[in-house]
Amino acid sequence: SVATTSSSTQKRVPGLGRLKGREKQEEKELYPNLRLFTQQMSLMKQISWEKLDTEIKSLEGELIEELATTPQAKGLLELERDYAGELLP
Repeated sequence: SVATTSSSTQKRVPGLGRLKGREKQEEKELYPNLRLFTQQMSLMKQISWEKLDTEIKSLEGELIEELATTPQAKGLLELERDYAGELLP
């Protein structure tokens, strides 16, 4: 009968179940997004933006060449290159 009394007492005490939840919550990191943000900023400092820009332009050119399959599309690409070449010093 003592075990029944103690278990019924635990059920009646408000907030007793919430204590276990708080203990678990305290174990968690308070600002996980801030940690992720600082990691992101650290990684972004390591990027060579000039090399990335060159790589993007190169891939873009390759994709355009692959997608231009008709003589008309290839002619338009040639016109665009000529025009872009005139604009560059």
